[in-house]
Amino acid sequence: MVLILSVLTVSAQDKPLTYAEVINVEGKNQSEIYGGLREWVATYYVNGKAVTQMEDAATGTIILKALFPYKKGGIYSAYEGAVNYMLKLQAKDGRFRVEMSGINHENKPGNAKDCSLGTITTAEKCGKGGLNKAAHTKIWKDIKEKSKSEFDSLVETLKGLDNFNAEAEEEW
Repeated sequence: MVLILSVLTVSAQDKPLTYAEVINVEGKNQSEIYGGLREWVATYYVNGKAVTQMEDAATGTIILKALFPYKKGGIYSAYEGAVNYMLKLQAKDGRFRVEMSGINHENKPGNAKDCSLGTITTAEKCGKGGLNKAAHTKIWKDIKEKSKSEFDSLVETLKGLDNFNAEAEEEW
């Protein structure tokens, strides 16, 4: 009974890794911020339509599914692949929220299947065991660092936005 309780306690502490930040935009309403976020998606990603999963102007919400390539090299080449994530942008009057969640590592097809680490959580170590446990944990930590770096980069570009208009207009 004690063993089961301790296992449940450890599992409950390991939540999917999520990053979030609220960015203030003085003097702009939800509609204007939402318009700026839509334009950012269209210009930041190679194919904004392909990554966009949902847009709701009424709630000011945009949900994207995107990825960044992952490569460590050397003896860790079996982990090469991509880190997929969901990015949720939520606009309100005077501010918007950026949230990265659903962070998931998949290695390239043909690489060792056990080197695809799946959902990245707040756990210190990768939950996969076996002969590659130490390598899994090293890559796990590296993916967490690179995910944070990706999030920070996204936030920096979003903080630089100044094109908040409810409708896309250009003066000629």
